[in-house]
Amino acid sequence: MYPDTFVSGFSDAKETKKMVYQSLGNTGLKLSKLSFGGAAFGGIHCYGNYEKEEACKTLIDAIRCGINFIDTAPHYGLGEAETFLGTVLKQVPRSSYYISTKVGRFGNNFDFTFKGVFESFEKSLERLQLNNVDIVIVSIHDVEFADSLDIILNETLPAVEKFVKLRKANFIGISGYPLSLLLAIVKKSKIKIDCILTYSRNTLIDNTLQDYIPLFLKEGVGVMNAGCLGMRLLTNYGPPDWHPASKEIKEICHSASNYCEKNGVELGHLALYHAFNQPGSSTYIIGMNERKLLQSNLNILREGLNKKELQLLEILRDRFFSPNNKYHWEGIELQLYKQKKNKILNQPRGKS
Repeated sequence: MYPDTFVSGFSDAKETKKMVYQSLGNTGLKLSKLSFGGAAFGGIHCYGNYEKEEACKTLIDAIRCGINFIDTAPHYGLGEAETFLGTVLKQVPRSSYYISTKVGRFGNNFDFTFKGVFESFEKSLERLQLNNVDIVIVSIHDVEFADSLDIILNETLPAVEKFVKLRKANFIGISGYPLSLLLAIVKKSKIKIDCILTYSRNTLIDNTLQDYIPLFLKEGVGVMNAGCLGMRLLTNYGPPDWHPASKEIKEICHSASNYCEKNGVELGHLALYHAFNQPGSSTYIIGMNERKLLQSNLNILREGLNKKELQLLEILRDRFFSPNNKYHWEGIELQLYKQKKNKILNQPRGKS
């Protein structure tokens, strides 16, 4: 049986049948287990430049193959990712995919006020070239950066709820790194939250999300798992310069990647296989801007690892990554942001 996003004459029937689809909480949506992460199109502000034509073909091929969910945000490339998506998605049937964008963050500027959030979402729709009858999830981005929980509950969520009432969006989500805060918002909100998106929390280095998934599901909230490769920590290529992980975490992952390279294996393949086999998440969001990455990720989802890779994964778990590891960077980004903000506020002002 094909998903609701299957479009005769566009979708590849053979490839779509190979895809796994899973329910997102109580939304009624069935998302492909492998989803498309828009941060890959953020350019130099995210993971570096990419070849636009190749990225375009990658996204179209992904949708034809049955990947039916795309996650993006104005923060990714300061609008670049949304603008690129808006151009490419005109080339595919609108009913062939679901999409999620976010509000509240643009670079290191945060605005969770009703007015700011409302204006941000309108701009996102313009960049994405979407109209108000599309199936859209709108998520509040990086809720931990809000000045207080009250502003999320009393301004941001009501603004997002208004989008739904105006039929500019269909479902409400929240995203962030601290799982305890996401759960607190779900429990305290008078507005129904349909899903949460968290990242780098169900990986070879941190399995914290497994402790929280039953709690979210009990509340009827779907779970979307992004950053399965730890924002490139768990790859032979290594993390970008801006990565917030501690020196200790980076050194552990670097040692593991060196071991993989010596054995002719890509650490990212092992990390993605590990993530796919962690239960409870509706979808696993991966950034891809080359067709070879798309095909590799589809192969891992469908066929798993070969014997050599499985053996190497067990060695990595034994030498570098304990099943009970909780190597994370919760609070580090927020602390650095507050220090920078305080420094700016405390700078002496010139005479007017």
